[in-house]
Amino acid sequence: MKSKFKILLGKLRDTGFFHVFGSSTINKIIGFASGIILVRIISKSEYGVFSYANNTLSFFLLAGGLGATFGVLQMGSEESDTSRKKAIYNYGCYLSFFSNVIIGFVILAVSLFFQFKIPGVNKCLALMAFLPCVSLIYEMQGIYLRTELRNKEYAVSNSVTTILFFILSCGLSLLFSAVGLIAAKYLASILAFLYIAFRYGVKYPIKKQTLSAEDKKAFWKISSISMVNNSLSRLMYLLDIFVLGLVIPDSTVVASYRTATNIPTALAFIPAAVITYIYPYFAKKKDDKVWVKKKYLQITALLGIGSAAIAILMFVFAPFIIKTLFGAAYEDSIPAFKVLSISFALSSTFRILPGNILVTQRKLPFNLVVAVISSAVNTGLNVIMIRAYGAIGAAYATIITVVISGALNVVYLFRVLKEKNKTISGD
Repeated sequence: MKSKFKILLGKLRDTGFFHVFGSSTINKIIGFASGIILVRIISKSEYGVFSYANNTLSFFLLAGGLGATFGVLQMGSEESDTSRKKAIYNYGCYLSFFSNVIIGFVILAVSLFFQFKIPGVNKCLALMAFLPCVSLIYEMQGIYLRTELRNKEYAVSNSVTTILFFILSCGLSLLFSAVGLIAAKYLASILAFLYIAFRYGVKYPIKKQTLSAEDKKAFWKISSISMVNNSLSRLMYLLDIFVLGLVIPDSTVVASYRTATNIPTALAFIPAAVITYIYPYFAKKKDDKVWVKKKYLQITALLGIGSAAIAILMFVFAPFIIKTLFGAAYEDSIPAFKVLSISFALSSTFRILPGNILVTQRKLPFNLVVAVISSAVNTGLNVIMIRAYGAIGAAYATIITVVISGALNVVYLFRVLKEKNKTISGD
C-alpha cells in the first residue's frame, strides 16, 4: 500500500499536478488578498459600480472566442501529432481573436446607448470593452500548453499573470480608483502574453490555418456546444448580481453581495485545478469506461471530503471571516456568505467535476440540456427570491440550482459509464 502511494505521488509530481494545484492555490491566495486590499482602497459605492460593470462584461465573455478555446483543448488533447495539434491551435486563435474584436465593439455600443440604473456603470463598461480581445490571447497560449501536457509551464505562467495583476491593480487603483483597476487588467494580460511567448515559445498566430472539412466540423461542434454549455452554467453566478442590481439598484447592496461571493468563488480554484490537471488524461482515455469510472470515484471522494471540511469551517466562522477580512462595513454579507459556503461544497463535488467528465466523454448535448434547465431555474428563482428575501435570495437561488444540476450530472454520468468499453487500457 505504501509503495503504491509513493508511485502515485511520483506520477503526480512528474506530470505536474503539484505545480498546477500549487500554482492555483498561490494564485487564489494572491487574488483573494488583492480583493481584501481593493475593498479598502476603493469606496464601497465605487467597488459596487466596478463589480456590476465587470459582471455585465462577463455576459459578453460567455460568447468569447465563439468557444474556440474548448475546441482547441479537446481536439488538441486528443491529438498526438504535433503538426496537427499546432494546426488546430492556429485555426482556433485566428477565428477567436476576430470574433472578440466584434464583441468588443458590441460592448462599447451597449455602454454608449443603454443606460444602466446604477450611475457610473456605463463609463466602466466602456473602458472594459476590449478586455476580451486582450485576455483571450494569453488564455489561448495557456490552452496550448495544457494540450501538450506542459503543466509546469502552464502553472508558472498562471502565477506570473496573477502576480502582475496583483501588483498593477493595487498600485493603479490606489492612484486612479476603479479606472486604475481596469487599466491593470489590460496591462497584466499584455505582459502575460509577452512572457509566455518569449519564455515558452508559444506565439499567438494571426494567420489562418487550414483544416480539413471533417476537422472543421468536429471543431465547431465541440466549440459551439461547449460554449453554450459553459455560458449557461456560468449564467447561474452572473444572474445573481445582474438581477440584484435590477431589483435593488443600490451599489452598496451589490458590493455587499459581491463580497459574500468572494471567498466561495475564489475557492472554486480547487475543483478547477483538479480538472485542469485531469482533463487531458480523461480526454485521452474517454473510451475506457472502467478507467474513467475508477478515477472519477477516487477524485470525487477526495474532492468531496476536502470541500465539505472547508465549507463547514467557513459556515461556522463566517462572522469572524467577514469582519476581519472586509471590515464592519460588509457585515451585512454574512448570511449570504454562509449559504454560498454550502453551495461551494455541493457544486465542487456534484456539479463541476461530473459535468467536466461528461465533456471529456463528448456528451455535449446532455450538458446543454442541463445548462438550459439550470439557467431557466436560476433566473426564475433569482427574480422571485430577491424580491422576497433581498440579497440573500440570490444565494438561495444559487444553492437550489446547484443541487438540481448536480443531481442530473451525476445520474447521467453513471449511465454513460455503464456503456461497454471500446478500448482497454491500464492506469
